[in-house]
Amino acid sequence: NLLLTRAERRRTEVAVRRTLGAGRSRITRQLATESMVLAALSAVLGTGLAWAGLEALIRIDPTALPRLDEVRLDGTVMGFVVGVTGVTTLLFGIVPAYIAGKRASGTLASAESRSSGGRRRTSLRRLLVGSEVAVSLVVVVLAALVVRSFGALVGTDPRMDPSDVLTFALSLPSATYPEREDLVGGYEEVLDALGSLPGVESVAATTNLPFTGTGQWDFQLDDRPPRQEGEVAWNAGISHISGDYFATLGIPILEGRTFGSEDREDGPLVVIVSESMARRYWPGESVIGRRMGYEMAEDSVPWMTVVGLVPDPVTGSLDREPYPHVYVPHAQGGISTYFLPSTMQIALRTTVEPESVVPSVRSRIADFDADLPLYAVSTMTDVMAASYAGPRVTTNLLGAFGVIALVLAAVGIYGVISYSVAGRTREIGVRVALGAERREITRLILGEGIRPVAVGVAVGLALAWFATRLVEAMLYQVEPTDPATFVTVPLLLMAVGFAASLLPARRATRIAPTEALREE
Repeated sequence: NLLLTRAERRRTEVAVRRTLGAGRSRITRQLATESMVLAALSAVLGTGLAWAGLEALIRIDPTALPRLDEVRLDGTVMGFVVGVTGVTTLLFGIVPAYIAGKRASGTLASAESRSSGGRRRTSLRRLLVGSEVAVSLVVVVLAALVVRSFGALVGTDPRMDPSDVLTFALSLPSATYPEREDLVGGYEEVLDALGSLPGVESVAATTNLPFTGTGQWDFQLDDRPPRQEGEVAWNAGISHISGDYFATLGIPILEGRTFGSEDREDGPLVVIVSESMARRYWPGESVIGRRMGYEMAEDSVPWMTVVGLVPDPVTGSLDREPYPHVYVPHAQGGISTYFLPSTMQIALRTTVEPESVVPSVRSRIADFDADLPLYAVSTMTDVMAASYAGPRVTTNLLGAFGVIALVLAAVGIYGVISYSVAGRTREIGVRVALGAERREITRLILGEGIRPVAVGVAVGLALAWFATRLVEAMLYQVEPTDPATFVTVPLLLMAVGFAASLLPARRATRIAPTEALREE
């Protein structure tokens, strides 16, 4: 908008040069070259800032996004930069330069050339300011919604206690543990060995820790007819766990019981389900005593009886609702579910700092089997924080875009109003000479800045109302039309517009009539 305003204000200069014999093409080339140089310098600066920001992100949190270390400013990105620079130069440099040269004839004889307050240029300035404010409001609204969503996500009760919990992964090789009974017995020995370590309060094993994803399992229900061909399968996440899993991770039992020593291969098959599972298939009813089984069972279905209800595992995502989840005792795995993973996640609740027991854990595992490596060693708190990395990066980027939009809006408003004040020096001097007071001049300039901002805010609100549908899937416990956001952001833009207009307005009040009347 500053380039367009500048082109309008140079119409008198262009007219003088045309009168002195300069050709329109020559003038257009000069103005276009100025715009191209400015755009090129901006592209270089922007690319440098992008490179620095990317390198900083990789160094600060290389795990924030998958394959982040492979993101580079390659030929495709640079081609995009060149393309955007060219389009920007064409729209806001060459076209205004061509129009300025074409309209130069007769400008010297026009009264409008004496002031930038002509109707056409005033309307153009207002249109540019209003458009910038409208776009800025949309960006800031979207950013504010996502930021609030991330705050709600982080502030959500995880329905567990991640403090003082050490986690790591362990794989028992199939060559040493070929049968189901070997795997079950092997992990029971590992848990018994780790549970006797000093500083360890309890220990458990699971195929999937909270916040880390889960396997999928198709099932059928005893009280429902079998799925017909073409119907969508009933599906849930599944975890094989040891008996102390819920106690070790601080997950409460909402109904029924946890797994015990009786839940073994020779006992009745049992299962524990999550709240979302209960809401979907038995809304408003008790889940205890319900039966479910593996859908793909070739012979008779090994029905499992629901013995407990637990909270939903937190997903750590802005765009995923809790998914139905079932837990089966590891000692019965391979019977009820037809498979038993050889890799398990081990969790230890400690009475000391979790990291301090890592050496003794490694030593105890080495005593059990010197060829068993520990990997993915972490604390449950860090696992939880890592699950928020993707949403955190998205939130930070959108927040940065929102701040940039506010800054650009403020700079744009300030620049346009400053140009207006500079172009209306003679008019303001005449007003002061005729007795206008400072507050009247201030009100005049502030009004010129605030009116297009108000129009831009109104248009931006309408656009934001529809644009929020684009991020609706990313919102967590925040409505797309969140009243607080749709009230706060417009007020913020109005405040930015007022502040950006205030300095030029105060400068206008200090214009001396004698100096102003010498203008032009």
